[in-house]
Amino acid sequence: FGTDFPLEVGGGLRVEMPYHLEVQGTVGFLPEGYSDVANDVGQQFGDYDDTTARLIDQTLQDALVFRGLVGWHPFGGGFFVQVGYSHIGVTGDVDLRDLANSFLPGSGLGGLLPGNPIVNGDASIEQVQGLVGYEWELGSNLVVRGALGFVYTFGASAHLDVAQLDLPAPADRLIAQGEDYVASIFTDYFHVPTATLEIG
Repeated sequence: FGTDFPLEVGGGLRVEMPYHLEVQGTVGFLPEGYSDVANDVGQQFGDYDDTTARLIDQTLQDALVFRGLVGWHPFGGGFFVQVGYSHIGVTGDVDLRDLANSFLPGSGLGGLLPGNPIVNGDASIEQVQGLVGYEWELGSNLVVRGALGFVYTFGASAHLDVAQLDLPAPADRLIAQGEDYVASIFTDYFHVPTATLEIG
């Protein structure tokens, strides 16, 4: 069990291999407070506005995180390094007015929307991560590990389920552009330092 702040709380399995190597897999979720921090960091360094930040918050309402890591203990124990891959699947209720105001303020999309344009949105986020840490053996069956790292988002895709709104064709084209915009927010700004604590 552990946490990889601000990306995940969850659990997983770690297997020791020959030559001081290890492989690890984890499954977890992204708590709301964690996503708020990640969004704040992105806004701080990405210089995007509050409307865009609200759009990200809406997309990150429900997130499932899968991670796979390979590690090495160069001295046989204690100090370790890890590199890995993360896939985050997120869903949320997105207000298309925020999309219009953030990405397409002069497009006329706002005038094509119904009175309550809230739709389900989902996104896939692909990341690589590097960590440097240390582990302490507190007993024959208890290990505590701490690490600092960095996550870089290299790919993302997004989809907005607007079929039930029966939008005119011009709005559909703008929505497709908006999906690309939401994905680009993650690839442009979702790069954050991490702090990991694991007990097991």
